[in-house]
Amino acid sequence: MLITSFSHGIDAKGRIFIPAKWREELGETVFITQGILGHNNESCLFGMSQASWQAFAGRFSNLPITDTMAQSFRRMLFSTAAECELDKQGRILVPNSLREYAGLQKDAMLVGVDTHFEIWAPEIWSLHKQSMEAEYNKAIERLAQLGI
Repeated sequence: MLITSFSHGIDAKGRIFIPAKWREELGETVFITQGILGHNNESCLFGMSQASWQAFAGRFSNLPITDTMAQSFRRMLFSTAAECELDKQGRILVPNSLREYAGLQKDAMLVGVDTHFEIWAPEIWSLHKQSMEAEYNKAIERLAQLGI
């Protein structure tokens, strides 16, 4: 399970350190893609292990080919994905296109979210966190409706 948050710098080559606590669960290969947030003004990256990526990606295989909205989403998600190998120092090289998408420059917030993690620009994470805190009670009500 990927939990807690970490702040790390991004080196000149675009590499981000993956916390040691997460490396055993993630393995040698990490899949990174655009985050799924539903907010137009916020963006982050999703990262997951190969096993989690395969389970996640498998859910899209059953989408009807005639569902153009679902296929557009699938196309965007998979076309922006990157397979990143951890180096000996525990870093992954995040492609420039994904760093630009998420507004990542010098620093990154890595946020554990159970089966995946998110990579945020610190200033965007701060705004998103404030928004989440403001909606916390509504989220609790929604989770109760879902049986959680």
